[in-house]
Amino acid sequence: MLITNGLNVASFEKLAELLGRIERAIAAWMTVQQRGCSDPPYRLLALLSLLLCFVYHFYVFYRSFLPAVHLVLQVRWELLIVDLYLFHVMILLFALGQCAARLRWMCGDALERDSVAEFCAVLRLRDELIQCVGLVNRIHAVLFLGVSASWLISVTCIVYFDFIYSNLEFKPNHPFVFEHLLMVGWKSALVAGLLAVAGAAAEQVKQITQLTQHCGITSLRNKRLASMVNKLLIKCQFQDIHFTVCGLFTIDNSLNYMVISSVVTYLVIITQFRQMEIENENKVSGKVEHF
Repeated sequence: MLITNGLNVASFEKLAELLGRIERAIAAWMTVQQRGCSDPPYRLLALLSLLLCFVYHFYVFYRSFLPAVHLVLQVRWELLIVDLYLFHVMILLFALGQCAARLRWMCGDALERDSVAEFCAVLRLRDELIQCVGLVNRIHAVLFLGVSASWLISVTCIVYFDFIYSNLEFKPNHPFVFEHLLMVGWKSALVAGLLAVAGAAAEQVKQITQLTQHCGITSLRNKRLASMVNKLLIKCQFQDIHFTVCGLFTIDNSLNYMVISSVVTYLVIITQFRQMEIENENKVSGKVEHF
C-alpha cells in the first residue's frame, strides 16, 4: 500500500482538489437557497475511529505481548496504521456519498426552476464526482484487495487451527480463543463497514439523476433543458459507477456474500479431509492396540 500511495501522489492531490471544489459549490448553493442542513460530522467520525482503533489494538497488544518478541510490537503498530487508514477511506467514501445526496437535491431544484444554467452546473459537479470515484478506485484498489484477502485468510486460519486441527472440537479453554474471536469480529466489522459504505456511496452517485428518470421530457417547459435531460438519460445507460478492485470485482455488499461463501466452501472441504484423517488415525491406533 505504501508503494501504491507513493505512485499515486498526483491522484491524491487531484482527488482532494475535486472533492473540495464540489463541497464548496454545494455549500454556496445551500447558502443561496438558505437550506438549514448541517455539515456531516466528519470530525466526530474521525475521533471515534481513532478511539476504537487505539482501544482495540492496545487491548490485544497487552493481552498477547511477550517482552522477548519485539516483532510483535512492530506488527501491532503496522496493523494499527492499516486500520486507521481503512477508517480514513471509509470516511472518504461517506463524504462522497453525502456530496452525491446533496447534488441530487440541486438537480431536483434545477428541474423545478427550469434553469439550464443550474442544471449544467449540477452536471459538471456530477462529472467531477464520477472522476472522484475513478480516482478512489485507482488509489485504494490495493487496500480493497488487501483487506478482503486479509479477512479471508484470518477467518480461515483461526477456524482451522482452533477447531479443525484440534480434532473438530471447540475448546473454550484455549489460551487465545477470546482474542481470536475478538479479532474475527473486529476484522469482520471493518470489512462489512467498508463494503456497506462503498456500496451506499456508489448508489448515491447513481441516484443523482434519478429525478430525471421520473421526470417526463414533455413535462418540461424548457425545450433546451428537456433535450439535455434526454441526453443525460442516454449517457447514464452506458455508465457503470462502482468502486472496484482494478475492475475485477465490485466493492459492495455482494462481495460479503462471495467471501463468506468462499470461506464456508473451503472450510467444509478441509473439515471433510480432517474427518478422514481422524478416522484413519483411529483405525491405525485400534489395530495397534489389538496386536
